[in-house]
Amino acid sequence: MLDRRAHRSKRLAHGAATSAVLVLIACASALAAEWPSTRGIRTDPKVELPLDPDAGPAQKPLRPIAPVRLATRGDDRQALAGLAARTAPFEVVGASTRPDLLWDPQDRTVRQGEEVVGTDVAAADLPDVIDRTALVRLVTELSGRSPQAIRLQPEGRVRRAGERIQIVVPGVANRNLAVFSVSGNGTVALLYPTRRDPPAVAGQDAVFTVEVGPPFGAEQIFAVSRGLSLADFVTTLRRLNGRKGAGQILAQLDALPAIDLQVGTAAIATQP
Repeated sequence: MLDRRAHRSKRLAHGAATSAVLVLIACASALAAEWPSTRGIRTDPKVELPLDPDAGPAQKPLRPIAPVRLATRGDDRQALAGLAARTAPFEVVGASTRPDLLWDPQDRTVRQGEEVVGTDVAAADLPDVIDRTALVRLVTELSGRSPQAIRLQPEGRVRRAGERIQIVVPGVANRNLAVFSVSGNGTVALLYPTRRDPPAVAGQDAVFTVEVGPPFGAEQIFAVSRGLSLADFVTTLRRLNGRKGAGQILAQLDALPAIDLQVGTAAIATQP
């Protein structure tokens, strides 16, 4: 988890002015004990209370989504009996065929290659991990065509508890911006804009300072920018904040017109 609570440092360089789960910091540390917690996401109810999760219909991606290849350690396919896709399709393959995801039904970890994506993942949680994998794949494809830069300072993939990280989204002056993260199990955290932020960035770079804390694990950070409005997309992010919703973001992002759309992502792993 990354924590912005201790320092209100959402600012913009060159002008005016994130799980594991990223934690949105919306006021001074003196208020921290008063904030409710949603799986590690501390939110000020006046600023970032999630909208009604049933307020909008669940979308489906417009384009066909390639199946995520899922395997179990030891090829225990019986452990996946009755598993149904949520948004992204999947296919069960052998553990020796280089699957996209490898789930161990004994210790309940999910891996991508050698990297642990999620821990304490039950079979019923796998559709959310599958949707997250498909979302990362879509963003990687989109960013290859029209990238939005996103930088983490200092550099490094593995982050330790207490470490502070600066998230920099450069070149977004006068562009509408959404920054959010999705944890290994598909939980969403909206980082920008909060309800007190303008939808369009006034300065050249958006800069956020965060601090690593529990819970720990994989974290994917996304930045989406465009000159046109992102209001509907941000509303979806607010509605999903603190909830498992990678599949809904996948569908919403797929539906956004490609005109002037720039997308970027960065991955980290947080540890004690």
